[in-house]
Amino acid sequence: MTDLQKPFHPKLSVGLVAALCIPGMAIAALVMYMAWQHNPQGEFHDNRGTVEWAQWLGYGAGVFFAVSGIPLVIIAVLSAMRYFVRQQQPKLRGDANHLTNR
Repeated sequence: MTDLQKPFHPKLSVGLVAALCIPGMAIAALVMYMAWQHNPQGEFHDNRGTVEWAQWLGYGAGVFFAVSGIPLVIIAVLSAMRYFVRQQQPKLRGDANHLTNR
């Protein structure tokens, strides 16, 4: 059975996505916590109880994308390239006679 004939394994894909997303969420949560605690010049919240959600969540989303999103995109592109390259390879016959210059 060639690689092209092997069935797709969704458990592997789910595991890969989880392996990349869980650290991304943890690191994004840590960055959001540090931003909330540091809060330079009331950028994320002030004493009146106003929270700037767009800026605060933007930090978390940016870190999550950098840690998890970029590697997922790279893996998807490399997987697609591998699939299309393997599709373009000529089908080899069962014997090796076609490899000689006769």
